[in-house]
Amino acid sequence: SATWWECFDLWKAGRVRAHIIALQSKLDCMHDWLKGSIQAMQDEDFNDLHDKLMGKVGDKLDKLADVTGKLMFRAVKMGINGFALSKYSGADAALAQIEQRELTADMKAVAAAQKELAESFAAAREEVFGANTLTSDSLGEHFFVFALATYGQIATEYAEYILSDKR
Repeated sequence: SATWWECFDLWKAGRVRAHIIALQSKLDCMHDWLKGSIQAMQDEDFNDLHDKLMGKVGDKLDKLADVTGKLMFRAVKMGINGFALSKYSGADAALAQIEQRELTADMKAVAAAQKELAESFAAAREEVFGANTLTSDSLGEHFFVFALATYGQIATEYAEYILSDKR
């Protein structure tokens, strides 16, 4: 594999390197959120209210985690392959357009899952805690849900970068 000085960050090798640098930035942020989530789980008492709340939103959490994982996988795969829509022609351009549509669909799926989770969490919080606001008993749950939604946002930002043709 070429290093930057062998190709002066030109062509596909330069795009791949730029995509990996952008990915590193996003993964650093995700790592910080993961550490916070671990701390929130360690501090959580997992009482009956927690079980009721998470029982009501668990499927939405799973869905968001699943679609975000698929989005990240596709975006990273495109990044390490040096994706840049403007650099393709002919049959390769047609395949790149398919990848672009699939990535865009994944981004829309993440946005929809984030919205479903937010609506479901707000309704469940009101039902379980009798309040439509943050309560001291639900702090850990709020943080965890927010962290997962942020994971989706960070993955979407990286996918947008991949589609932007920037380098």
